[in-house]
Amino acid sequence: MNHSMVEDPVTSSALVALGRIAKAQGRHGEVSVQLFSDATDRFDSLDHVTVGTTTPEPREYRIESVRWHKGRAVVKLEGVATISDAEALSGSVIGVPRAEVADAPGGSFYHFDIVGLPVYDRRRGLVGTAANVLATGGTDVLVVETSVGAELLLPLCTEICHLIDPVAGRIEIDAPEGLLDLNAN
Repeated sequence: MNHSMVEDPVTSSALVALGRIAKAQGRHGEVSVQLFSDATDRFDSLDHVTVGTTTPEPREYRIESVRWHKGRAVVKLEGVATISDAEALSGSVIGVPRAEVADAPGGSFYHFDIVGLPVYDRRRGLVGTAANVLATGGTDVLVVETSVGAELLLPLCTEICHLIDPVAGRIEIDAPEGLLDLNAN
C-alpha cells in the first residue's frame, strides 16, 4: 500500500490539492511549489492548474513550463510575469480537478480516496469514519472520527488496517486489544 501519495485531502468537492506555492522563484514570475506528494512527475501531463483552491475565488492558470530546483517544482504560470505577481501567490494551494489525477497504481490509493470511508473493526463492527490521514514521515496515521465525536489515531499499516478499499467504500481494521480503548480517552 502506498499511503503517502497526497498529504492534503480534497480541498473542495471537485479539486485535489497538489502543493503549496512556497515563494517567488527568480525575476520572471516563476513560483516554487512544495508538493504534497512524492510523485515528482505530477506536473508532466498538466496544462492547467487552479491556484487558491482554499480561497473564495480560486483562479485557473495555464502552465507555461516546469523545472526542478532543490526538490521543488518551479512553475511558470501564464499571466504571472513579475516577482510581485509571483509573491502575491505565495502560500496559495495549487490543485487540479479530480478527473485529471491519474488513478493510483494497483494496491495503493490516495489519502483523499479514503477520507470519508467507514471504518470497521473485525470484533466491534463500525468504529467511525476516516477523517484524515496524517503523513508522519514514517508510518502514516489514520484519524478516525467516532459517532460520539472522539478521535481515534490508528497506524496506517497492514497489521492493523488489513483492508482499504476505496472502490467498495470500506476500511477494515483488526485493532490489537486495548488500542481502541486507549485512543478513546
